[in-house]
Amino acid sequence: MNTTQKKPGRPAGSEHDVRNKLISCSLKLFLSMPYEKISTRLIASKAEVSSSLIRYYFGNKDGLYESVIESMFEPFHMPFANFIANADSASLFQLLAALFEELKNNPQLPQFIYQILARPQHDRNREYLTQTIEWFTNRIDDNFLNKLVENKVIREGMKPELCRLSWISLIICPFLIPSGLLDTMTKGQSKEEFFNDLLMHNISIMRHGFVGSH
Repeated sequence: MNTTQKKPGRPAGSEHDVRNKLISCSLKLFLSMPYEKISTRLIASKAEVSSSLIRYYFGNKDGLYESVIESMFEPFHMPFANFIANADSASLFQLLAALFEELKNNPQLPQFIYQILARPQHDRNREYLTQTIEWFTNRIDDNFLNKLVENKVIREGMKPELCRLSWISLIICPFLIPSGLLDTMTKGQSKEEFFNDLLMHNISIMRHGFVGSH
């Protein structure tokens, strides 16, 4: 039997793998413990690497935290850009599906976002997350909402700014349901089946509610 203990250091694999492992381990810790109680030494221990690699890749713990936030939003950039470019209902539903898929695979993300936004107003991490969210929301400005109305993506007579809020609510709220309550709602379905059904249901709500059929 091999009794040699694995020591932290530079793990096998590419730099991309090492960086992603640090981000993944950090997210799990940030979700389970207060930010102030998590040290770079603890993060490095969980990732089985040297703490010097955190300085190498991210500068410090704040830099790593910002990279965790960036990694959450990265999968949304391409479908979001497609929606902005086309401003039609098909690209809207594609974006919805992409967001739902990512949240389905990582249901802790909305809770993580809420946890950051609950921090003090001038907290560096809260400000960074706010800036990241604003990068997306600023592109769905009044001019773009008017374009959605012109393209009949939003039905005539509906308030575009409230439609935007309704759409965000349909995406995020299901992932804020307590796990115990969610288990009673799935009725024997796997969570993947449940969220797939819910995605199609929410798209149906949008089609029959505020999204035009054009």
